[in-house]
Amino acid sequence: MIEIDKGVPIPPPRKGTGRPQYPWRDMEVGDSFFIVNGRVNNGKGDGPLVNTRGGAVMVPGSKWTMRVVVENEIRGIRIWRIA
Repeated sequence: MIEIDKGVPIPPPRKGTGRPQYPWRDMEVGDSFFIVNGRVNNGKGDGPLVNTRGGAVMVPGSKWTMRVVVENEIRGIRIWRIA
């Protein structure tokens, strides 16, 4: 059974820096970037959860793809801008 807690305060919302974490707006078609130990929605990996939604939101009309890759013996995710 899950225990119910009472009186636990809700933390204030986190405020971002106003800059996206990844360089979506700086990228042209064909550009890519690598995220060490990134993990996709399947939850595998121990790094940040990565998706391409940020790019689609930051750059309307753009298209992105990503692949799990090993580069220089380091597992990660590479994201490409494809349109």
